[in-house]
Amino acid sequence: MNVDKVDNLLEKSILAVVLGILVWGPIYLGGATRTGFLGIMALTTLALLLWVGRLWVKKEFHILVPAIIWPVVIFTAYAVFRYFTAPVEYVARWEILRVLVYAALFFIVLANLYRQSSIEFIVSTLIFLGAIIAGYAGLQYLTGAEHVLWFKNSYAPRAGGTFYCPNHLAGFLELIIPLAIAFIFSGRQSPTMKVLYGYAVLLMLAGMVVTISRGGWVACGISLVLVFGILAWQRVYRIPALVMATIIVAIGVYLYSKNLHAQIRIERSIETFEFDRDARTLVWKSALDMWSDHKWLGVGPGHFDVRFREYRHQLVQQRPGWVHNDYIQTLTEWGIVGASIVLVWLGMLISLVIRMWRFVVKQGDDFSRPSSNRFAFVLGACGAFTAILIHSYVDFNMHIPANAILVIVLGGLLVSHVRFATERYWRTIHMHGRVGLTIIVLGLCLVFVTQTIRGGREQFWQTQAEKASRYSSAQVEALRKAFEIEPRNFDTAYIIGEAYRVLAMSDIADPEPVVREAMQWYERAMQLNPYDPYNYLRYGMCLDLLERYHEAESWLAKAVDLDPNGYYVVGHVGWHYAQVRNYAAAKPWLERSRRLLPQRDVNTIAYSYLNIVDRRLQEFALSFKPVR
Repeated sequence: MNVDKVDNLLEKSILAVVLGILVWGPIYLGGATRTGFLGIMALTTLALLLWVGRLWVKKEFHILVPAIIWPVVIFTAYAVFRYFTAPVEYVARWEILRVLVYAALFFIVLANLYRQSSIEFIVSTLIFLGAIIAGYAGLQYLTGAEHVLWFKNSYAPRAGGTFYCPNHLAGFLELIIPLAIAFIFSGRQSPTMKVLYGYAVLLMLAGMVVTISRGGWVACGISLVLVFGILAWQRVYRIPALVMATIIVAIGVYLYSKNLHAQIRIERSIETFEFDRDARTLVWKSALDMWSDHKWLGVGPGHFDVRFREYRHQLVQQRPGWVHNDYIQTLTEWGIVGASIVLVWLGMLISLVIRMWRFVVKQGDDFSRPSSNRFAFVLGACGAFTAILIHSYVDFNMHIPANAILVIVLGGLLVSHVRFATERYWRTIHMHGRVGLTIIVLGLCLVFVTQTIRGGREQFWQTQAEKASRYSSAQVEALRKAFEIEPRNFDTAYIIGEAYRVLAMSDIADPEPVVREAMQWYERAMQLNPYDPYNYLRYGMCLDLLERYHEAESWLAKAVDLDPNGYYVVGHVGWHYAQVRNYAAAKPWLERSRRLLPQRDVNTIAYSYLNIVDRRLQEFALSFKPVR
């Protein structure tokens, strides 16, 4: 057996799998859906197994071990620790799985894909993938498409390509455009390939425009200033860089002048700047209030959304899902400990780039030599990191798997360039090291395989439930099967409880057993997620259905404690008092709910019951006869 050929085949197979991950994530809604992430996790498992094969094929296996890997190891260990101490296991588990996938990919790239040929292949794939997705986004914008793939597009007329959310497409493109420009100027590709890169850049810039993402525009613009500034600083690139920068600015201005929706969005941003800023910063303030109660370790992995209602500002009635600021979200969920580890890694990366710069960037007369892929990649990666670090201040791109993985891959490739500065980070993996690393990798594969199968089976039955009529027996049956597979999913338990509660409120002969069944499911959901106010709210409403009104009040009070500024919970407290005909007590709750959300078509509970309450109070006042 030719060992070198087998090793080369395994290396190329790892490259193919990593490319599959880099393509699959972006084309399937950024990997943000459960199905999308399960595909990423399955491919990561395959890449890990191939890596194990490489460890044992050759007698000696060399690996780069720079100091920057240790913050990754420490944060991964810290994440596992936080999983075991997290209040809501289901949420924490899927967040930790993401962390484990990202860490695995970082080490896979660093250990296997450091060759210039692999890097060139990855960059070319990303450039053409970016162009294709940007072209799809342009088609969406021009045709006014109402769907992203087969999902309803709620962002129209803004275009998100295959990412659904336009801001995340902007985050993806801003990572690739600097790379493409750097390789056009300094890469060793053929003239034909560089022309194709140029067309791809134009497509991606057009795609960036139709996202109408203000944060994306600013981040991409600053990163391009950095890239063109460094190119213009070098005499050989100065004129071409300035010409291309001028062309890009001219094209951007032209496209903006033809994009009425972009002009309207910018004008509204300027006119309502204070409101928009305050609306976003109110979410940030809620997150910081959350962090102030959990300074060192944070609220838990992925727990911002779980705990948000308890801290929400009264002006924020929607559920934001994320902080819309990756820095604050990291601090909120991982605490000072986790955020410090991330900052240390970023600081070490900057230090590493500074140290390797003179070894990969051509100096002085060296520009008369052939172009350098090293320089092109380091420059493009620096531009990409600049863009994402800026955009992360106003968005959550690092919580979108496709974008986070792209950052991780670029980071791993960038770190691998340290070998051009020094040879001292190379290590030979001996027998004990191979055994230990194999055990760790196979253990990780076991986790990924079991969770992929489990998540896939659960997702199948949840999909069947979505296809069935809402709260129908078919939907309940599908959800029960999903819950049998994944008994930690509190959302499934809650929806099943809702189905039984709705059934009990319909015209059935004996609703009491159905009500009690609903209460049992709400209790399960409470145990799995004690921070969801709706479980306590619905439990209290079930007690109302059983005419145990006094008992219901304590459950409603708990719901209010968990969501004191939520119009829905507050309105339903008013509903409760209306059921017991205590209209004087119902009125202030309903009025506050209306103040919290004055939209009549959304806050129907407050408006409809306020009419009833006002009418009853008026009737009582008219019927009151004072004693003479």
